[in-house]
Amino acid sequence: MKSKQFCNKAIILEDLKRFFGVSILYFIAVFVSGPLYVYSFSNIKKQHQLWSVVEAINGLESHGLVTGTAGILLGVLLFRYLHNKNSVAVIHGYPFRRSELLNSHIISGIILLSIPIALNAIIFAAVLPKITSNIDLRLLFGNNINVEELSSLYSAKQAIYWFLKMEIMGIVFFLISVFAATISGVTIIQGALSFILPFVPFFIITVIQASLSAFVFGFGSTARGNFAAKIIPIPISRNNISRDQNYIVWYISLCILLYCISLWQYKKRDLEKSQDTIVFDILKPIFKYGVTFCTMLLGGGYFYSLKHDTLWLWIGGFIGSFLGYFVSQMTIKKSVRVFRSLKGYIVYMVVVAIVILGVKVDLLGYEKRIPSQDQVKEVYFDNLDPDGRGIVENESIESVLAIHKFIIDNKKDIIKAQSQKGYSVMTYITIEYLYHSGKRILRCYRVPKSLLANNEHIKDLYESKEYKIMSNKLLLDLDLDKVNSVNITNHQYRKKKIILDKNEIKELFEVLKTEIFTEPYESMIDRNEWATIEFDTNDGAYEYGFSLYLADNMQQDIRIGFKRAYSNLEKWFIQKGYLKDIRILPEQIEYVVIQKANRDYSDSHGSNEIEQDLKAGNSERVEIRDKQKIEEILRTSDDSSSKDNNYIVAIYTKDGIMHYEWYNKENASKYLK
Repeated sequence: MKSKQFCNKAIILEDLKRFFGVSILYFIAVFVSGPLYVYSFSNIKKQHQLWSVVEAINGLESHGLVTGTAGILLGVLLFRYLHNKNSVAVIHGYPFRRSELLNSHIISGIILLSIPIALNAIIFAAVLPKITSNIDLRLLFGNNINVEELSSLYSAKQAIYWFLKMEIMGIVFFLISVFAATISGVTIIQGALSFILPFVPFFIITVIQASLSAFVFGFGSTARGNFAAKIIPIPISRNNISRDQNYIVWYISLCILLYCISLWQYKKRDLEKSQDTIVFDILKPIFKYGVTFCTMLLGGGYFYSLKHDTLWLWIGGFIGSFLGYFVSQMTIKKSVRVFRSLKGYIVYMVVVAIVILGVKVDLLGYEKRIPSQDQVKEVYFDNLDPDGRGIVENESIESVLAIHKFIIDNKKDIIKAQSQKGYSVMTYITIEYLYHSGKRILRCYRVPKSLLANNEHIKDLYESKEYKIMSNKLLLDLDLDKVNSVNITNHQYRKKKIILDKNEIKELFEVLKTEIFTEPYESMIDRNEWATIEFDTNDGAYEYGFSLYLADNMQQDIRIGFKRAYSNLEKWFIQKGYLKDIRILPEQIEYVVIQKANRDYSDSHGSNEIEQDLKAGNSERVEIRDKQKIEEILRTSDDSSSKDNNYIVAIYTKDGIMHYEWYNKENASKYLK
């Protein structure tokens, strides 16, 4: 008579006795790379080394790889008996129900995973306070921070969070391995599926999005926070497990779901199929076409990354699907004699072709869909923060809708131009609409700069006060009382000026505000700058223009370019006597060489290739020493190359610095006469 217990204590103790060695190795691996590694930084005092402590503490999340591997390994070892006919017959001959066997092994696995993590968390909690007590956090984050508040970020609470995160990740991977054990009859297949399945959602979503961007004009994903990477807590980044309560609930639900499915499959499993690759007939076509689909995406994505050509995407997809289909057939049948069964592959390719055709002809009207103005609550255009406030003024929304329509109407010209090389040729336009209903739609376009240059609607939008406030919000909201200094840096010519005087900082800020609100569209799209202006503060954690989040109360650097068109700002620097320390001046230059390039630099270029070109010479070449002409060149040359900008502007300073800019034929011809 079969036992009716939920689990069996004897089985659990036997599992713990047999596999405690795995748990010990797991503990050692986490300890060496975790608490011991962090403790090695406990006596560091120098500022540049303190970041190593922060990175080491935050880097504990990278233990997901170790945790995931340990979970999978325990799943393979505990359920290996399912893949051996003799073991299956003996173990299932005992007076235990299948559910009792499964529950006992799962409890054993969770115990073996939890003990090493719990012990390391205790050690970690003891180590962290000692480290933070020895570190002067003001060296890292400035004098205005709340040390107690910041210290709490790296206290024992961090250890508790780390324990919970590693525990969830370990259990998820363990239950995935259990799930794989119940559907397969071969240990190697179980292990392979256990490692592959966690990455499948992330892989499929990511590659499908990349493929759709090649097929669908304007395709963009509205997913935020890399949702695909959080469906299963895979150890691919520090943020592999979100603190969001919704995700925590999802992870717990995922564990329950995996357990329930595994239990149902274990009960239904045919013991005589213990040597089959996939023991359930209904899952064999899912496995076969799932592998085919994934390898098709992988092949297509790889080939497309080589040439960024749709034809290569087709070729890669075909090769990948062909290999995936027949390799999966070989795996299921355990034979290489599978090439006669082409019917399934042909049906698969026909279905794929129909789906792709439907996407290409835009059956759903995705490419041409533009909302009406009364539907739109806010618009996030270009580089505006989609997590903040968007554009709400009717005139600005109307301009964005007109720009969107203009892009759609010029689809053929845009697609044709996308084959051109060079960053300076194309620009990226992102438009996201927030409806009054809460719905969002996103469109992303790669558009020729020349196509947008004379568009009246984008000019109206860029020059509107609302857009300028939104695109410069971080700078305009800056509290000047918290600014320690202003650092003005010219990396090309190794110049730097630091302003510490509070009155001068306020004057500079007011001049910049004037420049921003009076700046014409032509200057706004011009990326050429004399230098970078950086406001150094101790409040927040963002880098202007890049939105780089660090942590609460960390140092903030707000940056804006000193553009060539900022004439008022230039006059202010002249008045203060700072200009010579900020931008390169004609009197600091020995001479300038303008020469037609002997090769195509539109894709990329290095200084060695340019120097070789200049040494080789060209019939279209001129050397200029006239200071007035040099000033004109400094103001009109471009810092990026393209098919149009194919004339090298080599600037030689009296200090021995050589810097390269670029000209198009029209500008270069003025000096090549």
